[in-house]
Amino acid sequence: MPNSYSSRPAPSDAAAHGSAHLADLTYPAALIGASRDLADPRSTTPESTPPRDTPPNLAGWHTFAHSISTPAPASSLQVAIDAIVSGRMHRRAGVPLAALSGPMSPGDVVVVRLWGLRAPCLILDAPNTAQAFTLTYGTLPGHPEKGEESFCVSYADGRLTVLVTAFSKADRPITRVGGPVARAAQRVFARRYAHAVLAEVGLR
Repeated sequence: MPNSYSSRPAPSDAAAHGSAHLADLTYPAALIGASRDLADPRSTTPESTPPRDTPPNLAGWHTFAHSISTPAPASSLQVAIDAIVSGRMHRRAGVPLAALSGPMSPGDVVVVRLWGLRAPCLILDAPNTAQAFTLTYGTLPGHPEKGEESFCVSYADGRLTVLVTAFSKADRPITRVGGPVARAAQRVFARRYAHAVLAEVGLR
């Protein structure tokens, strides 16, 4: 598999990418990458993102993990990766990304559009191994919530697994008031993301 997406942090020089850097994220620096720690331990995760020595403290944050696994050919992993980095997963799930000019890569800013809201996020990293790939993005100023979300696809024992994990808090009055609704919507879209990847692979 082409190793186009290696384990590397988002660049700190925002001007080089005309976007943002880690200091612009709207949640604590100690939690950067913590969405990957929410992965189901039964799932295959990239070797380049080993568990932390001390799990991050996500007390007070809303968290979730949704996974789906199905029999698939080995070639399905690369198709699934392409579906994520191209934005097709988001589009098929009904959450298109604004102004996406090419495959997402670390340091890029993407804007999620939903219900008339624009939610900017910074691509943090995209570690890739022979059996798994994860793309993680974190919230930037202007996002109605603050937190992080990861999308992992992995292949092992003849099965393709799609895993979506996230932690978040409301960051605007509209999302604070609609807290329970927002939480439910996040879970709905996590399922949509997972099924969208499988649909792109031709497994749904």
